[in-house]
Amino acid sequence: MCTWSYGRGFALGVVLVLTNAACGGIAIVDGEPGEGGGSTTTSSTSGGSLDVELVAAFGSANCQPEIAADPLNVSVVLVFSNFGISAASAQIGEVRLSSSVGDTSFSVSPSSVGPVDGGDSLEVDFDKAANSAQGTSGCDYCNAIDLSLSVAVTSGGDSQLVTGPMASMSCSF
Repeated sequence: MCTWSYGRGFALGVVLVLTNAACGGIAIVDGEPGEGGGSTTTSSTSGGSLDVELVAAFGSANCQPEIAADPLNVSVVLVFSNFGISAASAQIGEVRLSSSVGDTSFSVSPSSVGPVDGGDSLEVDFDKAANSAQGTSGCDYCNAIDLSLSVAVTSGGDSQLVTGPMASMSCSF
């Protein structure tokens, strides 16, 4: 039998507790908007797949009078948890910033994580790769209040789309 549960914490918005008794499953966990936690789609199998949680996302744009071709800077923190028994790694695919003003896709560095041993977790900071943004200009997001981020992750043959709110977007003019 598999049991998936979650609880809400006061300080971080979401405390995620997952228990996996050697079987796979899918959990959707909703967090509080604007607190770095968010909707996290996770997938797990017993042996070689990682659960992924977006715990923080922050952005900035340099919108000085001479705007660069790619003024957007984004930092993302993901936690990779291995509830299986075998070590597992993950590949990071497209990252997408979305809001009512548009969508921008980009790549991040590092582009892979692991290996993470069975029963362990690893927190990893990612930064947007320079000049990799395609879509809406970073400066267009400066007044947006509905920013969200999605990260495509592949681990152990499982594809996941991890989503959550962007906690802040600062711009310099």
